[in-house]
Amino acid sequence: MSWQSLAARQRSRYLRFARPPQEQRLIESRTQTMKEANASALVRYTDVLSAQFIVILSLIILLVTLDHTSGSHVDMVISVCVCVCVCV
Repeated sequence: MSWQSLAARQRSRYLRFARPPQEQRLIESRTQTMKEANASALVRYTDVLSAQFIVILSLIILLVTLDHTSGSHVDMVISVCVCVCVCV
């Protein structure tokens, strides 16, 4: 008897006595998976909002510190803020 046939016999014996998981365990696993998916989505959303906040805050600081005699800088900063808000 070769080791392959022995392994096949052991596997068939294992599968004969193996049972599917209980319904309660499946429900718990499904619930845990949904919680993990929701948590990762929340983290991604928070990261996007944080990045957007940092960019807008940086642009506002840039706007405040610029020379106010030139209108082109103000227009540029406002257009970038609008683009950032629309893209996200």
